[in-house]
Amino acid sequence: MNYTPAPEAEEKAGKSYAEGEYSFTVTVAKEVTFKTGSSGAELEFALDVGNGKTIRNFARLVYAKKAQWKVKEFLECLGLDFHNSPPIDQLVGLKGKAYFEPAGEKGYLEAKSYLPRDPSLPPVVLEPPQDWSKVGPPAVSDDDVPF
Repeated sequence: MNYTPAPEAEEKAGKSYAEGEYSFTVTVAKEVTFKTGSSGAELEFALDVGNGKTIRNFARLVYAKKAQWKVKEFLECLGLDFHNSPPIDQLVGLKGKAYFEPAGEKGYLEAKSYLPRDPSLPPVVLEPPQDWSKVGPPAVSDDDVPF
């Protein structure tokens, strides 16, 4: 094989990151039913690992009564009220901070605890969902018809 080793190849080969506090932005949030039959949320984060670099990170939250402490911790981390949770799609774009540890053989970071939101930050204001039920189709004119 005739090539010159590139430093980027080693970086992408499974770099593990140190445990610690990392800021994240929710990039994907969807409600699912897991194979066990439990309902919950699958989340994807853009995790800020320093030097302007972000990595993808994944988390799951289970809605079972005994696991709701983590849902509460997650929502409060984003500045939301556990007792008045928004539709799941409104979590996308929200920012939080959590304590992560390497997990598994490959050392991927896993959120161990979501940290309380800094009270000095302004409150999170979510846009109410739009009601499209009363909006009719757009008007059609003769100019819109191709024949």
